[in-house]
Amino acid sequence: MLCSNIILDMRAFKKIKLKAVSNDNLDAYLEALGLLKPLQSGQVKCSICGKTVAKDSFSCLYPDNGEIGIACDDASCYLKALRAKEDQS
Repeated sequence: MLCSNIILDMRAFKKIKLKAVSNDNLDAYLEALGLLKPLQSGQVKCSICGKTVAKDSFSCLYPDNGEIGIACDDASCYLKALRAKEDQS
């Protein structure tokens, strides 16, 4: 499950290589993906464990079979997200 009622199709976005987003640009980046308000309102679930992800418990975004996966700040979820990214690279 990517987002409770929000599923983003990566094919709709221009393909770019992005290694990191600074905290100064994070809100703009999340807004561009349509994720900022859902994160702020508790509508986003971790793609790995299913826990609700808020902006302060958000760890990373990663490619997940053509969609955007979202990982919470649990270390095991972050590591699984990194492995998933490597598998799809």
